Amino acid sequence: MRREPLIHQFYGMACTWEIRIWDELSPNRTSTLILQIEKDAAEFESFYSRFKEDSLLKRVEKEVGRHEVPADFIAMLRIYEGFYTASAGAFSPLVGGLLSDIGYDRDYRLTPLDQIQDVPSLGDSISIVNENTLEIHKPISLDLGGIGKGYFC
Repeated sequence: MRREPLIHQFYGMACTWEIRIWDELSPNRTSTLILQIEKDAAEFESFYSRFKEDSLLKRVEKEVGRHEVPADFIAMLRIYEGFYTASAGAFSPLVGGLLSDIGYDRDYRLTPLDQIQDVPSLGDSISIVNENTLEIHKPISLDLGGIGKGYFC
């Protein structure tokens, strides 16, 4: 074990990440590990970012019906269901539209619109069908940021 960790920082998912490696690894293994973490973070963001128009999240939320999705998507929604229930609906993945309306949009406008949309009911908007399938009942705007980064870790 190293006395001081090797520290590597990178930017992803709208924040700076820091990797600390305490183990003695070969330079090749260290480089491979860091590249894999950065690749996984970029892939996660490409799936679940509400700011990327080509993300899986954006494609799914706009199209009513059933969608085959990665198991991680369903796992995060299950976590949200638990928080949604425990908070009487206050903690919801359906806050994407509200966040954009108050100015937290992909351009970081930070100026609220005159009209702010309500957060729709979770059960009326989306259902988990099985471990890889969800059903969208009406167009929604998701934001998984409440648990996304922690889930990624």
